[in-house]
Amino acid sequence: MKEGLFKIINFFVVCFFSLSLGISEIQFSKLDFMPQIFSDCDQFCVDFSYKKKSYLSMNYRASHNLILSIRSSLDNEFKSYNYIHRQYGFDYISYKNNSENLIISFKSNKSLYHDSKSFSWNQIDGIFKRKFMKFNFHLNYSTSFDKNWSSKMITSVCEYQLNEIVKVYFGLIAYFDYTYKYNGIFALSFDI
Repeated sequence: MKEGLFKIINFFVVCFFSLSLGISEIQFSKLDFMPQIFSDCDQFCVDFSYKKKSYLSMNYRASHNLILSIRSSLDNEFKSYNYIHRQYGFDYISYKNNSENLIISFKSNKSLYHDSKSFSWNQIDGIFKRKFMKFNFHLNYSTSFDKNWSSKMITSVCEYQLNEIVKVYFGLIAYFDYTYKYNGIFALSFDI
């Protein structure tokens, strides 16, 4: 009897906090948006990116035109609750020559919020990469979506290779929805 009453009370407490905090999947997708930095690694590479939150990613080149990746947040907080955000997916190089690449990226996102909710959504990116002297310029068009919503972003990233192992990325994210906000991005990539 006490366990049943406790479960009912717990259910109403979770519903109350979910409604009062205004938690929604689209909020998390914008908070957790990770621009796709195309790390054209030889075999395996590790990326560390910072946008307002830090992420660690691992990329593995499965074939000459397919790179598998996994990313995880290092520290996320929303209204004083900690949560985890992970992203799994792949980059497919559809066109490549000496100075230009065209990449299609698909990622599945999962945010595990507190202990009561989890959110998931998909992200598709079209990435155009062009070599310009010692720099590579990336232009990304991203769409995050789920069943009843979508959000669009454009990201411009500049890549500079410090040596054979280390690359530095910096850029700007523009959100094309009702917010019209901008964000910066900084990342390091280590080709192992």
